[in-house]
Amino acid sequence: MYELNLMPDVKGTIREERKGWTMMVFVCGFVVAFIAVVLLILLLIISMQGALLSAKETELICRSTGKTNDEKNIDCNRYKYNNDENSSPVGKMEDLEGLMTVQKQIEKLNLMTSTKEVDVRAMAALTSILRNDEKTAMRLSSTSYNPKTHKIDADGQIITKNSIPSQVIDAMKGDVNNTYYDYGTYKRKTEDGYKNIPSFCITEHVKNGVIYGVYHKGARGCEHALMKRITDPVDGSEIIVEEMTLSENIEIKRSYSSESEFKKAQKSDYYFESSCLTYNSLGKIDEKSTAEKCPVFAKSTISLNDSSSTDDANKNSYANISVKLSLDTAFLKYQKKNVAIINKYNTVPTNASTVGSGAFQQKEDK
Repeated sequence: MYELNLMPDVKGTIREERKGWTMMVFVCGFVVAFIAVVLLILLLIISMQGALLSAKETELICRSTGKTNDEKNIDCNRYKYNNDENSSPVGKMEDLEGLMTVQKQIEKLNLMTSTKEVDVRAMAALTSILRNDEKTAMRLSSTSYNPKTHKIDADGQIITKNSIPSQVIDAMKGDVNNTYYDYGTYKRKTEDGYKNIPSFCITEHVKNGVIYGVYHKGARGCEHALMKRITDPVDGSEIIVEEMTLSENIEIKRSYSSESEFKKAQKSDYYFESSCLTYNSLGKIDEKSTAEKCPVFAKSTISLNDSSSTDDANKNSYANISVKLSLDTAFLKYQKKNVAIINKYNTVPTNASTVGSGAFQQKEDK
């Protein structure tokens, strides 16, 4: 006998649906948990990145000004080497070896610059003691300069009118002992105060015994705007082009006869600041003190000798001369710019356009 159940299996259906919902809830819960873990990891990474960036910013501040943008001091002790209060924070940089390599290269470049000498000044030094006027003429037949010993050897002839050559030579010896050099910086006035004018922007000349520097304003490197931005007329984009600046020659008086004249010049748009000239209690240039401070020649190794003299029908006296000079090494230093040689008889700027046109025969030690 068979029994037929025509009622639906409600319990089984509900059981199957519950299994499906349970599986769906489990999967959704797993997905939510996985997303939460991923978000937590990302949040941790972002936090760590923020902390690292903040630490780097603090380190950069410590290695520069030591103050934040709002002028607040921060603790930089952890960036000092071995926690030494007197050490520099640079001692704890990770790329210290690379930094030291660059630092050593810079030190070598500075050493090369500090030891570099301008041998062409030797010609100006010799020219400064020679006399050529209506009463005296000097002609050199040979000159040589040894850049290692800084010695000049020259031979020639002196011709004098109504004078004894030996007296002229004695006067020249005095000129040699009292010859000094001057160097310094030309200044220009700006909205932020006075700034240095590069020496290559200046050409000097002597007028009535006074040195003038001509500032070639607008030349390359001399307040010359190399580049500027303009709008392209075709597509309206910005492009960078070279800007041509008209050069203006500005004459700046360099030789000041007194301290008051110098102070007056300091208030003008352009002036020259000397590193050698000293003034006495009366405000005049103290030539003796200046010569002791910035001598051109080493006084102990100077000899200036005449060999013979004769008179001709025109009552001109002739003498053969031999000049041996030893230069003071400080006078030749490359760092000293706008160098001029001064004595009672001559004023010779070494960066004038005419200086150095001649050439010494240079001798090397064997």
